[in-house]
Amino acid sequence: MAEFGFTEAQEMFRTMVRDFTRRELMPGAKERMKLNRVPPEIVKKLADAGLLGLRTPEKYGGQMSDIVTGGIACEETAKADFGPSFVILLQFFAGEMLTLCNEEVQAEWMPLCAKGKIMCLCLTEPDVGSDATAIKARAVRHGDYYTLNGEKTSISMAMQAEVAAIWAKTDPAASGARGITTFFVPLNFPGIERSAFSDMGWRSVERGSIAMDNVRIPAKYRIGDEGKGFYSVMGAFDWIRVFLALEVLALGEQSVYDAIDYAKQRTAFGKPIAKYDAVSFRLVDSLAKIEAAKLLCYKALWMLDHGMGRLATREVAMAKSLSPTIGIEACNNAMLTLGHVGYSSDYLVEQRLRDAYGFEFADGTADVQRIVMVREFIGREYLDYT
Repeated sequence: MAEFGFTEAQEMFRTMVRDFTRRELMPGAKERMKLNRVPPEIVKKLADAGLLGLRTPEKYGGQMSDIVTGGIACEETAKADFGPSFVILLQFFAGEMLTLCNEEVQAEWMPLCAKGKIMCLCLTEPDVGSDATAIKARAVRHGDYYTLNGEKTSISMAMQAEVAAIWAKTDPAASGARGITTFFVPLNFPGIERSAFSDMGWRSVERGSIAMDNVRIPAKYRIGDEGKGFYSVMGAFDWIRVFLALEVLALGEQSVYDAIDYAKQRTAFGKPIAKYDAVSFRLVDSLAKIEAAKLLCYKALWMLDHGMGRLATREVAMAKSLSPTIGIEACNNAMLTLGHVGYSSDYLVEQRLRDAYGFEFADGTADVQRIVMVREFIGREYLDYT
């Protein structure tokens, strides 16, 4: 791991994104969080800055960046506004999924996604969460098209997305991950209905459910081979988990720095509260934990970029297991520092704290990640279900 580190290009990119977020996203972030969506003008700014085509080939309007660069984009953007950061994550995934589609679909949709047509991921179902291979949604082939039936739930950007990656069983008799196929589905097709959730956090990404009633999908919109929908895309879920980990760490980090600024100005008993160890210690402890977790996250992404996907499994699991806890604690420490002021919606820390809790279960709970860690560190034979 001696080579691990950011390249000059990645550092320059970080600076560019940081400047962009401070200029374009931080102003008005507090007001936008009340809208329960990412405004179209913000999505356009992300696209114009090149942040929605990071996994799209140049010929289709993107730049085909490495995975570490995608992580940097999500981290820096989340410090300013979580919603736009999540759009970047989804469009990174869209670019990767579209490379598995035929050239006609790539030529049609890659430029659109890079310009801001948002894609959502539809895997979770009302009765299926961590055990993703138990999905019940069905796709039946009829010549040159499929019909999709079923319901997907807890879908981030369900109400704003214009296209979805949907997993469905094409062979219901097959066990486990076998017989599952992924489809690239425009959400204006007949037979699709959406319902919004009212959530504690993640309001700007407006989660919801997507129901499919005999939705007719041309076979050309299939992602990869039939029956191999899990095998062809599961590698992408590794970096998705790490991107999410970086986002929750970013929420915590920015909250702590906001609290530090406040603690330097707020006085109690004749001096700034930043001079009291009880205040300053908890803030710097959070920054130390965040820095350690970020190093783990970027090590995992670096390994994925260097073709060490199988070896990176435990780093991904550790990063996704630890980061939400660290991010929540950091937001909470910031809240304690701000006191009654932080409890008000006048400060972003209360929104960040509510958002941070959503990362505990997004794309894999900490308990599921610990199962992976037991398998990797101790041995598959010591898992309690073997």
